[in-house]
Amino acid sequence: MEFRCKICDKRFAKRSIFVLHNKTLHKQTSGLYKCQKCPNTYKVFKALTDHMNIHLADKCVVCKVCEKKCTTDYHLEVHMRTHTNEKPFKCTTCNKRFTGGGSLKTHKQRVHHQANSCIRACFVISSLLLKSR
Repeated sequence: MEFRCKICDKRFAKRSIFVLHNKTLHKQTSGLYKCQKCPNTYKVFKALTDHMNIHLADKCVVCKVCEKKCTTDYHLEVHMRTHTNEKPFKCTTCNKRFTGGGSLKTHKQRVHHQANSCIRACFVISSLLLKSR
């Protein structure tokens, strides 16, 4: 089996060498992975490899409204919300609506100072257990 780098097209016989190549050669000093074909940067290497598909014309889907290239049908669906103004994610505290779950999560953290509900629930449970001792 052969492993091909989606960024520089170099090929490797061993997966371990391929992974080392990606982690060392394509990681920037700022902690971001930079696309070598455009100015985009990503915090996660998988995001960069997914992004590389937009540089391959046969592997991308194009928005019919603005011609933005997306790497998957899901990304196109999310992008289309910018044109339709659909906001399916709703804050349960203030009822403000958002186009994506990440935006809602950020809103809850910044505006309502709410952490992830699982983390908050674990904190409450551990506090109750400490009080009962």
